[in-house]
Parts: sequence; C-alpha cells; structure tokens
Amino acid sequence: MARHGKKPKGGRNIPLAILTGVSLFALVFVCLFITPYLFLALAVFASILAIIEVYYCLKLKNIVIGIPPIIIGAAGMIAASFFYGSAGLTIVYYLTVAMLILYCSLDHIDYKLKITQVSYSVMVCTWIPFLVSFLVLIYILPFGAYKVALSVIIVSFVDLGGLVIGSRFGKHKLAKKLSPKKSWEGLAGGFVFGFIMSILGSMVFEFFSIYFIDSSVYSLIGIVHRLIFAIVATAFGLLGDLLESSLKRFVKIKDMGSLLAGHGGIMDRLDSTLMAAPILYLLFLFL
Repeated sequence: MARHGKKPKGGRNIPLAILTGVSLFALVFVCLFITPYLFLALAVFASILAIIEVYYCLKLKNIVIGIPPIIIGAAGMIAASFFYGSAGLTIVYYLTVAMLILYCSLDHIDYKLKITQVSYSVMVCTWIPFLVSFLVLIYILPFGAYKVALSVIIVSFVDLGGLVIGSRFGKHKLAKKLSPKKSWEGLAGGFVFGFIMSILGSMVFEFFSIYFIDSSVYSLIGIVHRLIFAIVATAFGLLGDLLESSLKRFVKIKDMGSLLAGHGGIMDRLDSTLMAAPILYLLFLFL
C-alpha cells in the first residue's frame, strides 16, 4: 500500500471514483447484513488502515504518534460500542487517552515533544476510532444495519454530487486555502444528491416494509426529516473533508494514500462519513 498519493496532473477520474465507491458500498452492504461480527471486523480493519495512513502522513513533519495504544484502543472502542453502547465507548475512550498520555510520557524526556506527541495522538484517536464507533452505535439501534446503510448512501452521494457538479460547474471557491477545488456549486450539488438519495433510499426500504424512521417518506414530516438528514450530511461531511484537507496541506500531500483507485487512501473516503456519524446517530435516536 502506498503511503501517500502524489498530485496528479488532472482532477479526479470520476468514472473510476464512482466504480470504486460502488464496490466499497457493496462490501459494506455485505458485511452489514451477513453477520454483525463481519461488520465489526471491517470497522476495526478500516480504522487501523486509516490510523496507519495518518501516522505516515504526520511522520513527514517528524511528528510520531503513539500507534500501539491507538490501535489497541481502536479495537476496544469499537467492541465496547457494540456490546455496551455509548457508556462502553466513553469508558474505553477515556482509558485509551490515559494510556496514550502514559505511553508518550515514557517515550520522550523532552517536555515539548511529549506535549506534541500526546496532542496529535489524542487527535488521531478521536478523529478515527472514536468517530468510527458511532457507526457501530447506529448499527446496534433497532434496524441498525439499514440505518448504517442509509447513512453511508447519503454521505457517499453528497461526496459524489460535490465531485460531479463541482468539477463541471464549480466557479466560486468555497475554501481556497484549505481545498482549492471545493466550490459553492459543488456544495449545492452534494446537498441535492444527498437529499435525493435519502428519499430514494427510504422509498426502497419502505417498499419492503422496513420502517426504521417513525415518519414515512410519503408524508410531509417525513420529507422534512430526510431534508434534515441531507443538510447534516452535507454540512458535517464538508467539515470532515476540510479537516482532512487542512492536514494534507500541512504536510504538503495530495492524498492520504493510493489504496482506493479514484479516491486516494482510506481516509480520503472516510473523512466525510466520520464527521457526520455522531450527528446522524443523534438524529436516528430522536427521529
């Protein structure tokens, strides 16, 4: 697996990106509905790959994070979320942070290096396994597999809409310093794609008599609820994308990796989903 992606001459290969995205969703869908343990294994494996990508990314700036505690904590947080819910996640997250502080304190004598290593280690621990665990929390809700599937569909199509519309019609820059190719047109396209898929996805599930949201998609309040989902996925997905873009700009790389054709690395695919996951979890609880 390549550690970083080099900057290409052109933009993204959209057909290739779509093909990769569909293949990834098929993998997630299979893991969601065969057995819970397969989904847990996928969550842990994806988290570890993402952690390793960020580890090598930060090493370009001579920043070394505490990999062993983070990986152990990642497996622990995901497992605790599945078996013990949000309380289990909170406890294991706290223990992981404590373990990171101890690990980094023993690793360095220099006070400034300790602070730097602890800070970035806690950031990675929170950014990746802690947020991945919210997908597991969604999964253990009633009809959880369908809720995770809908969440992934919405966020993926927000990304796709931003890519397709932004590449063709993007003229007004959204965050030029962080992500020069992001545009307001792409943001609007992402929202429209996400809203349409939240409606279509709900229609498909309801067609098979799977009602996992109290309001039917065929009612006015149901449309409003799907609209809220699309707004949240767009806003927090953008936030996650910009967070990753700021890190890549900090270390001067184009992609976190090259594992996923048309996308880059695992984190280039997960960034939007991770940031949106906690809010989508809350929406599923209250809607």
